[in-house]
Amino acid sequence: LKSQLKAMMEEEKASRRTDEEILEEERAKIGEGVPVTQETFAEWKRARDARVAQSKEDVKQRRIDEGRLSGRELCEGGLVETG
Repeated sequence: LKSQLKAMMEEEKASRRTDEEILEEERAKIGEGVPVTQETFAEWKRARDARVAQSKEDVKQRRIDEGRLSGRELCEGGLVETG
Protein backbone atom coordinates (compact mmCIF):
# COMPACT_ATOMS: atom_id res chain seq x y z
CA LEU A 1 0.00 0.00 0.00
CA LYS A 2 2.79 2.43 0.87
CA SER A 3 4.71 1.53 -2.24
CA GLN A 4 1.60 2.05 -4.41
CA LEU A 5 0.98 5.42 -2.77
CA LYS A 6 4.59 6.41 -3.25
CA ALA A 7 4.48 5.34 -6.90
CA MET A 8 1.27 7.32 -7.46
CA MET A 9 2.78 10.42 -5.88
CA GLU A 10 5.93 10.15 -7.99
CA GLU A 11 3.86 9.67 -11.14
CA GLU A 12 1.72 12.69 -10.30
CA LYS A 13 4.80 14.78 -9.61
CA ALA A 14 6.33 13.77 -12.92
CA SER A 15 3.14 14.56 -14.83
CA ARG A 16 2.74 18.07 -13.34
CA ARG A 17 3.69 20.93 -15.57
CA THR A 18 6.01 23.57 -14.22
CA ASP A 19 5.08 27.23 -14.18
CA GLU A 20 7.59 27.85 -16.96
CA GLU A 21 5.96 25.22 -19.18
CA ILE A 22 2.52 26.72 -18.59
CA LEU A 23 3.86 30.21 -19.33
CA GLU A 24 5.50 29.08 -22.56
CA GLU A 25 2.26 27.38 -23.69
CA GLU A 26 0.30 30.57 -23.03
CA ARG A 27 2.86 32.65 -24.91
CA ALA A 28 2.61 30.28 -27.86
CA LYS A 29 -1.19 30.72 -27.90
CA ILE A 30 -0.82 34.49 -28.15
CA GLY A 31 1.50 34.34 -31.12
CA GLU A 32 3.03 37.38 -32.72
CA GLY A 33 1.27 40.66 -32.16
CA VAL A 34 1.83 44.27 -32.96
CA PRO A 35 5.14 45.48 -31.60
CA VAL A 36 4.68 48.09 -28.89
CA THR A 37 6.12 51.43 -29.84
CA GLN A 38 5.48 54.87 -28.39
CA GLU A 39 3.03 55.57 -31.20
CA THR A 40 1.05 52.34 -30.87
CA PHE A 41 0.98 52.68 -27.09
CA ALA A 42 -0.23 56.30 -27.32
CA GLU A 43 -2.97 55.26 -29.75
CA TRP A 44 -4.05 52.40 -27.48
CA LYS A 45 -3.96 54.69 -24.43
CA ARG A 46 -6.15 57.34 -26.12
CA ALA A 47 -8.69 54.71 -27.17
CA ARG A 48 -8.70 53.14 -23.70
CA ASP A 49 -9.09 56.48 -21.95
CA ALA A 50 -12.01 57.33 -24.25
CA ARG A 51 -13.68 53.98 -23.48
CA VAL A 52 -13.20 54.44 -19.73
CA ALA A 53 -14.56 58.00 -19.84
CA GLN A 54 -17.58 56.87 -21.86
CA SER A 55 -18.20 54.03 -19.44
CA LYS A 56 -18.09 56.42 -16.47
CA GLU A 57 -20.49 58.78 -18.21
CA ASP A 58 -22.86 55.88 -18.96
CA VAL A 59 -22.83 54.81 -15.32
CA LYS A 60 -23.39 58.37 -14.11
CA GLN A 61 -26.27 58.89 -16.55
CA ARG A 62 -27.82 55.60 -15.47
CA ARG A 63 -27.57 56.68 -11.82
CA ILE A 64 -29.19 60.03 -12.68
CA ASP A 65 -32.00 58.28 -14.54
CA GLU A 66 -32.60 55.94 -11.61
CA GLY A 67 -32.39 58.78 -9.08
CA ARG A 68 -29.59 57.11 -7.11
CA LEU A 69 -27.07 59.91 -6.79
CA SER A 70 -25.10 60.51 -3.64
CA GLY A 71 -25.29 63.84 -1.83
CA ARG A 72 -21.89 64.78 -3.14
CA GLU A 73 -22.90 63.99 -6.72
CA LEU A 74 -26.06 66.08 -6.32
CA CYS A 75 -24.13 69.10 -5.01
CA GLU A 76 -21.26 68.82 -7.50
CA GLY A 77 -23.64 68.36 -10.39
CA GLY A 78 -25.58 71.49 -9.51
CA LEU A 79 -28.76 69.49 -9.03
CA VAL A 80 -29.25 70.83 -5.50
CA GLU A 81 -28.97 74.43 -4.41
CA THR A 82 -26.40 74.94 -1.67
CA GLY A 83 -27.02 77.73 0.57
